[in-house]
Amino acid sequence: MKFLRLILLLSLFFIPLSLAAEPGTEASIDAIAKGNEAYEAGDFYKAIREYRTAFRLTKDPRLSYRIGISYETLGNFQRAREYLEDYLRHTADTKFIDRVKKKLSTLKKLEDTVQSTAILSSNPHAAEVFLRSETHEPLGTTPINVPLAPGSHTFIFVKDGYQTGTLTLQIDSSQNIKEKLKLVKINEGPAKKKKEIKKKIPIVEEPDPSPLVATQPTMLRSIKLGPSKGTNVLLWGAIAISMVTVLVSGVGFADESLQIPSLPLALAGGGVFSLSGYFLWFHNWDSNLALASGRDLRPMRSFSIGFKF
Repeated sequence: MKFLRLILLLSLFFIPLSLAAEPGTEASIDAIAKGNEAYEAGDFYKAIREYRTAFRLTKDPRLSYRIGISYETLGNFQRAREYLEDYLRHTADTKFIDRVKKKLSTLKKLEDTVQSTAILSSNPHAAEVFLRSETHEPLGTTPINVPLAPGSHTFIFVKDGYQTGTLTLQIDSSQNIKEKLKLVKINEGPAKKKKEIKKKIPIVEEPDPSPLVATQPTMLRSIKLGPSKGTNVLLWGAIAISMVTVLVSGVGFADESLQIPSLPLALAGGGVFSLSGYFLWFHNWDSNLALASGRDLRPMRSFSIGFKF
């Protein structure tokens, strides 16, 4: 197995030479060289990123194998198996097929027995998830299942409009950990905050302190002056009785045989009529309102029976 890895590693160093004759391959040659350098330095995340860049440009299946081996070293046996299967589907070199199939069988066993998984979600969802650093290619968006090797792993959550979130997990062998991270929304800014505060505090219009004057006839006429409805009915009832009393006294004066105390009835009826008439037509019922408010709320009005203008 070590011999197979050595042969494929050496072949990767010769990929740039085989591509040199083709036009427009400078970017792929550079990416492969950077990937080999990162792999030898143990920076497998960077190596995977560079190999992927080169694969998009060349479609060389040997790069799929290299990516798979890098994932195996990181403990992501599922992804390693997927890339090695892709290598078998596209390689034209048949002499290593049996060895790669044997390795796939081993990866499958590791995936079923010791593979650990982080089941990650976020609030809100659809946040990009990075492992270790945002400079690497994202693993995907939440919710996401991330196969991992046992050990400590730090995840970075990135979503537009929200602060970057960080989550560190200590994972044991064959352990599935489910975690949800709540992202904090970025502040809207002082201008928007002030606007929101204004919305929350209702603006109360202060009443106009200026006194009511005769230049506002509509407002003056809308003020209801005079006695209450019950008092008005009582006074008109007293006037009606006084008038009947005066008529009865008049009949007594006309016919003394009826023995009606005409004079007392006439005086009583006249007194009740005068008193009721005063309260109906001349008394200033709005004087209390004027004294309480400190303003003269009494409009000019003409004499009218029971009505105020």
